[in-house]
Amino acid sequence: MNAPNVLLALIGMIFQNVLMLGTGIVVARTIGATDYGTTNLVRNILQFTLLLSPLGLDIALQKHVGMSQHVAKTRVDVNRLRLVVFGISCAAALAIVVLIAPLLNDKVYHVRNFVLYMAITFLALPAMTDINILGGVFRARLNPAPQVISNYYVQPVSRLALLIVLLIAGLGLKGVLIANTFGAIAGFALLNAYFILYQDRSVRRIDPGERQGWRESLAILKPSLWMAFSVFFYSTIRNVDILILGSARPMKEVGEYGSLSTIAQLVQFFPNALALTLGPTVARLFAENDIAGLKRNMDEYTRRAALLGAPLFGAAAAWGGVLDILFGRSFHYSPSVALILALGYLVSGVFGPLGFGLSMTGRHRTETMILIAGNLFVGGACLLTSRPFGQLGVAASVLAGYFLINGFRYFAVYRTLRIVPGNLRDFLPPVICLVVGYALESLAFAIFPRNPVTMIGSGLVYGVAILAVYWVVLLTRDEKQWVSSTVAGRIGVLRRLPVIRSFL
Repeated sequence: MNAPNVLLALIGMIFQNVLMLGTGIVVARTIGATDYGTTNLVRNILQFTLLLSPLGLDIALQKHVGMSQHVAKTRVDVNRLRLVVFGISCAAALAIVVLIAPLLNDKVYHVRNFVLYMAITFLALPAMTDINILGGVFRARLNPAPQVISNYYVQPVSRLALLIVLLIAGLGLKGVLIANTFGAIAGFALLNAYFILYQDRSVRRIDPGERQGWRESLAILKPSLWMAFSVFFYSTIRNVDILILGSARPMKEVGEYGSLSTIAQLVQFFPNALALTLGPTVARLFAENDIAGLKRNMDEYTRRAALLGAPLFGAAAAWGGVLDILFGRSFHYSPSVALILALGYLVSGVFGPLGFGLSMTGRHRTETMILIAGNLFVGGACLLTSRPFGQLGVAASVLAGYFLINGFRYFAVYRTLRIVPGNLRDFLPPVICLVVGYALESLAFAIFPRNPVTMIGSGLVYGVAILAVYWVVLLTRDEKQWVSSTVAGRIGVLRRLPVIRSFL
């Protein structure tokens, strides 16, 4: 991915996550831990469904579009498949609300108005499914900017705008769910408008005689379904913990665990931004038989993902146990759960995208089998530990699952491609950040009062300390030169802006 797209994605992910954090704090303090747990529960059921609803086309089309030399025919395939999946997702949403939600409410989750909350939430399923598929198309064309703008700018802003109105109106939990659905539909509308007006229109129309039949288009679903199962079985780990915890423990605990998980997920946003076009790149390099280039790209990814993810990992682990300062007195947090969740998301963010070394090189069935084994382990471990150990049990189960899956992935990639992605030095940044974080957090609350000022102030000191350690210890000479030239270039761009020049 080129530098402007990386910058747009990084800024967007920072913006989205800062907005999500601020909004989450306001919502949590407004509706309390129990209703916040219900919000997390229904949202995770939706996310669980979204893993399968694109039928793997969000990944398969990255490979198909990225490798195709017939742009016009590819457009036909994309639009046909989107139409089919949109219809399926509409039917699935209706079936879940009418048939499955009442059953879950009666047998598993005894939550008042649960079916209504599910109906509001699942209105977004068709829109979010199509957003995921179109995102794969844009990434394959090495133009992820439209999806980045939709996901990281339009959806959170539109969601927040409506949420403020609904909370003022006193709708509480219903208002939160309505705003979430509205944000997804707004992003869907924008992304489709861009695709129709710009991306789709820029491709020449093909004659009816050139148009392939539906059978050829639907044939793409054969490999995509394997990829769908791969995504499902890997990403299920992010949802199964809350789903099982909600069936075994009170909603208050689900709210505490869910809010802590929201903070821990911030660890992933730099690695996720770096991985936006890693899949198509791996597919292209493998098609060109450039295994050395493939390893080089994976090495660069793991190095940068570890460097950028480590500071947020240290912060989430060290300050996660005192989040009640921000979320309110109805919440109580465990430092051990904070550390385990932060480590799990770091492992997932840094090593998870390396599964492209299997799924994008024709070994998606191997990837799927690894993920099935890992999920069976996590699901069983969560069921065994959720009642006796609560949040600690499910968090430890998920962490163990991430280690297990990525260990098998590494072994499979080595056996098939004869490469070992990454380097031992990639483990150093997280260790340093964790030690610095714990030291500063402990020192701050030992000296100063336990309040938001101390929490934020110690976090700022941590940020400065990490910058210093990175510059002196961790960054190579080439990385320092890249940082210096990039910062100088950005400052130069800012200085040329008319608004800035007027003050100089």
